[in-house]
Amino acid sequence: MHFSKLAIVASTVALAAAAPPKKAKRAGNFEFFGVNESGAEFGNLNLPGVLGTDYTWPVTGAWTWTTSGNTALSALTDPSEKIVYEMHQYLDSDGSGTSEACVSATIGQERIQAATEWLQANGKKGIIGEFAGGANDQCKSAVTGMLQYMAKNTDAWVGALWWGGGPWWGDYMYSMEPPSGVGYSYYIDTLKTLG
Repeated sequence: MHFSKLAIVASTVALAAAAPPKKAKRAGNFEFFGVNESGAEFGNLNLPGVLGTDYTWPVTGAWTWTTSGNTALSALTDPSEKIVYEMHQYLDSDGSGTSEACVSATIGQERIQAATEWLQANGKKGIIGEFAGGANDQCKSAVTGMLQYMAKNTDAWVGALWWGGGPWWGDYMYSMEPPSGVGYSYYIDTLKTLG
């Protein structure tokens, strides 16, 4: 990839950790105000990011977004109007990303549906900041279904980021490290086709 200019992504991850929703909202608003007052610009790719009201799973999960206090964050304001709500979504039974088994071949779309509807109803944008699935047919179907659903709902989603890149991952089940990471070997052709 080639980037012609620097992009800023400011995340409120540390700010929201264990904060009640109203305090997380207030902290996020201060962050966005401070960045704008500093003269920094959130250009086309420069996005202030928000990762839920608690930096723990399953609170950051798209599947629990509307039931774990995160809806209070719809009141966040940013003068540049470029807030992106970051959610994580794993497809195993508890949404933790600790198992190679996916619940079903349709679980990807199912788990992001309520968050998609929330984003659309509130005129917001989201990104799946972490996702992955095991190297098996059921997970590949679930991942493909989730990404296709996101592609049909670009009014809500700006993208998704696979979890697990870098040479230190070794034989980690989701490793996206070229040329032989488990996730890379199994998913790269699918991801290229969808992306």
